Amino acid sequence: MVPFFTGLIKIIDTYRGDLLITKGISEEQFSMILSILPLIASITVTFSRKIQKKFKNKTLTFISLSYVMACIVIGIVANVLNNGIGLPIILLMYAVLKMCSATWYTVEYKYVKNFTTEEIRNKIMFIYELIGCIVASTLSLIGSAVLEKFNVERAFLLVGLGALVAIVLSLDYMRTRFGLRPKEYKKEDIEFYSK
Repeated sequence: MVPFFTGLIKIIDTYRGDLLITKGISEEQFSMILSILPLIASITVTFSRKIQKKFKNKTLTFISLSYVMACIVIGIVANVLNNGIGLPIILLMYAVLKMCSATWYTVEYKYVKNFTTEEIRNKIMFIYELIGCIVASTLSLIGSAVLEKFNVERAFLLVGLGALVAIVLSLDYMRTRFGLRPKEYKKEDIEFYSK
């Protein structure tokens, strides 16, 4: 799920700018919006520890579902409402997207490194990054194909709905395998022997 979600973030980052252009945002407003979003992200990162304490081993689930629901809201609002009413909602959802992705990147590396020793951490991170880049690149190609066939408003909605289905299926599969307390894992699932 982690590489998939990273790919989703890359797709939505592209769609985000396209949607602003489609909605007729001026260059100055576009620049201000894209300047404010990282500030929102940096403030959110300072709260990532509190978010982890609140949601514990369900933090990534909460973040990914919040992100996907914001995508779906953007897609619905962009397709249904006019700019006067819809644009403030879209900008609010952009802030939610940025808060989720900032927290995601902070928490994900902590989770990837759980149950590792110093000896194998580099190997695990290499494999993780390699798979993540391949999946993100593949998803970016799929996202561009969707954008080529549909306008950005519909693409936002379709990608959001597709991601919701994929994440729900992934979470259902992972329920008995990940996010457990350390004592709930089988010993062979958490031990790695380097040869």
